[in-house]
Formats: sequence, C-alpha cells, structure tokens
Amino acid sequence: MRLLLLALALNLLPNGLMAAACQGEAANVASRRFIFTQGEAYDTRTGLIWRRCSVGMTWTRGGGCTGERASMSFTEALKAAGNAGPGWRIPSIKELYSLVDTACGAPHVDVRTFPDLRFKDEDESAYWTSSALGLAGLIYYVDLRTGDADAHSPGFALAVRLVRSAR
Repeated sequence: MRLLLLALALNLLPNGLMAAACQGEAANVASRRFIFTQGEAYDTRTGLIWRRCSVGMTWTRGGGCTGERASMSFTEALKAAGNAGPGWRIPSIKELYSLVDTACGAPHVDVRTFPDLRFKDEDESAYWTSSALGLAGLIYYVDLRTGDADAHSPGFALAVRLVRSAR
C-alpha cells in the first residue's frame, strides 16, 4: 500500500521539483537555491517561502530552532496555519516533496536550510500536506527522514511545516 501511495504521489509531482541540496558539492547548490531571512527560507526554484522551523518551534537569531516540534491532527494543523499570520498554510504534497532529495543520507532534506530536521526517532519525521487522497478521507504526508509519501486519517498526529507564496 505504501509503495502504491508513493507512486501515486510521485506521479503528481512535476519534473525538476524533487531535488534539494544536502551535502558536499550539493551544499553549494543549496546556498544558491535558498535565500534566508531570519526564520524563513525563500526557495528560488519554486517561488515559495518556508518557515525554517516546524510548528511548535521558534527561530532564534544565531541559535536556529528552539522549542519542541508539535505533533497535531490535521484539523489542529489547519488552525495553527491560520494562526501563523497572513498567507501561511500547510503545503501541498507537490510543495513539500519539492524539499526531498533521496540522494541525501537521512534525513532527505537539507538540514542547513531546515535545522530542526535532526530526528531522534521515526515518529517525528512525518509532516502533513494539504493534499487529500481521493474519497478515502485520508490526507497525504511526507516522511522527511526517509523521503516516503503515504496517507493518514486526519485525526493522526503529525508534524507541520508552513509555507506561503512569495507573490
């Protein structure tokens, strides 16, 4: 089932959106891909602005992300996005998966851009998307540690990373 869902999710993704830099020479690519302003990262490839810290954490100048990553139901995640300010929302599966680079070692996301992504266990690596899985009532999520996509019922508790459009 997980492989089928991942295949379905990947078929939704446009070509070229799946590479994020992570290490070595790719680190230079990351520094050109993202423009940082305090706790935000502007993605020059997609035109999206990402919160560098997960919901529940706070960006501190020079200290990165502090606090605890929150796990919440999809309804709570929608509420948290609404409380974050104008334009902030839960990313679609295409948007969130644009950060994944399966060529990286785990986690499959650039940890310089998103410094809170140093997972202690696998339960904290799944992030909600806003994309529903057809009529099943499930919502897609992306596991940023493994690079997998799957779906859960909206009541399941997962992490949230917020995004907004730059335009």
